[in-house]
Amino acid sequence: MLLPGAIFALVTVGFVGPCLIDAARTPRYYFGRHSRGTWLAVIVAFWAFGALAWLLAGRRNRASAPGRRARGA
Repeated sequence: MLLPGAIFALVTVGFVGPCLIDAARTPRYYFGRHSRGTWLAVIVAFWAFGALAWLLAGRRNRASAPGRRARGA
């Protein structure tokens, strides 16, 4: 019983936690169709699948976001 608990803790701290922090600290204008609150609820409710969804679909390339100048410009 110790090993599943340790794996759960490692996945939560190492994967879901940083995704949750990243979604919470992302500026409002980076969000497209869904709001910050929606993404935070998805990450918390669906745990690892929600964090994976954030990385694949929710997180945008910050270099191409509106209001951001290209490097060297």
